[in-house]
Amino acid sequence: MNNKLFTKPTGFGQIIDGTVARCPEREAIVYKDWRITYGEMGKLINQTARYLRSLGLAKGSRLSVISRNCPECLLIEIAALKLGIIPVRINWRLSPEEMEYIIDLNDVNMIDPFHLEAYGKTAVNYNRDIEIFPVVNAMFELIAGKSPYHSPTDMGVNMAGNCIIDDEAVKEAANQEIIRRFFNAKCNQIKGRASKDEIYKLELLMNNAGLCVDDRKCALEATRLEEKTGAPAAAIELSDGKTVTGKTSALLGCASAMLLNALKVLAGIDDDVLLIAPEVIKPIQELKINHLGNKNPRLHTDETLIALSISAVNDEKAKLALNQISKLKNCEMHSSVMLAQVDENVLKKLGIRLTCSC
Repeated sequence: MNNKLFTKPTGFGQIIDGTVARCPEREAIVYKDWRITYGEMGKLINQTARYLRSLGLAKGSRLSVISRNCPECLLIEIAALKLGIIPVRINWRLSPEEMEYIIDLNDVNMIDPFHLEAYGKTAVNYNRDIEIFPVVNAMFELIAGKSPYHSPTDMGVNMAGNCIIDDEAVKEAANQEIIRRFFNAKCNQIKGRASKDEIYKLELLMNNAGLCVDDRKCALEATRLEEKTGAPAAAIELSDGKTVTGKTSALLGCASAMLLNALKVLAGIDDDVLLIAPEVIKPIQELKINHLGNKNPRLHTDETLIALSISAVNDEKAKLALNQISKLKNCEMHSSVMLAQVDENVLKKLGIRLTCSC
């Protein structure tokens, strides 16, 4: 059999065929009852490559490989790489649902074929970085005339882990991001912006990570307050870990009440102090209902902050509270109900990471 039949598609094929040609009698694989030479391995790889090509797979295709560690799995992956096919190994211990999730999501770690071709060394990289590398490389060549990188691994895109100095903090941040995405997907589904499949995948991800919605501290506190008062509630976790809540009242929505309470805590102002006098709020409510056509008299977050700014002209405590706004950035917040778009926009501009129940 001609072992050079598949040397053209990628440089990786030339590496394999070169080894087969140099030492065909040397043992290549020893595994239990398996003992085959490089020459025999080359024949098996080419037979496998022919079969993969007969299935319609070509350079750039992805091939999911579900198998225990065995020689056959190795031969399939090498044959795929010779053809320029991207092999994606999936843990055989996963459930069928988890395997389906990985295959659908296509977010996996895989062998960097560019690094293997350039250096003959195995390196693992994120599949999207591998897919985009030819584009990035071409941009370097266009701008600088020559690319300084031979692979995504050269670029250091798989070295983020070396920058981690607090593994527990990174894990917690990742867990919170998963839960945030789950809440956001549930809300987006109601808005017609997300599918059941997206939520299903996030549920699988949460199960795999051993997470539940109560692992989000602010969500747990907002839910508890709603159950206690029977009205919508909100909670925010400040940078020091302290949680501040707010409930719906006749004057303010839960997000507005929470916002004022958080600013009081940050400013060291007693909880019973009114930052905005009721006589300031009532004219705004009358304007909204009687002249602007609003049905909800309660102040939204933007209206609350404007009223606070007006109060700060003559009230030192209101001014002190207003000066704390920048400290809300990157705080975690949850509302027990979906908020109005205007509130979502204001909280986003403040840098608050918002989630809502629905």
